[in-house]
Amino acid sequence: MRYLTAQCPLASHVTLFNTQWAFPLLIELTQSPATFSQLKQALCPITNKTLSHSIHKAIHASCVHKQEKTYTISPEGIKTITTLKQLIVPSPTCVQCLGRNFCAHPGNRES
Repeated sequence: MRYLTAQCPLASHVTLFNTQWAFPLLIELTQSPATFSQLKQALCPITNKTLSHSIHKAIHASCVHKQEKTYTISPEGIKTITTLKQLIVPSPTCVQCLGRNFCAHPGNRES
């Protein structure tokens, strides 16, 4: 991170994906808007602290919006997920994106 400055438009995205839960969080929100407790249940075994931190980073990166108690993926979040999906290389150790069949793993390719 020492090469990215706060003014760099990529800085917030790079720091967002510096955690293991950012990608699963965005994938979950592509399915439907969710409350904190719904996200916690869907992303089990994530802790409250880690989920809160991941949501905060995603909001800071403009990938997630919060309206009252519901979180939704933003247009920027959709663009980020779409871009990352194009970069994914199939891997035999794929965790299958929480069962959402999102990635390019041979067993997950969309028809």
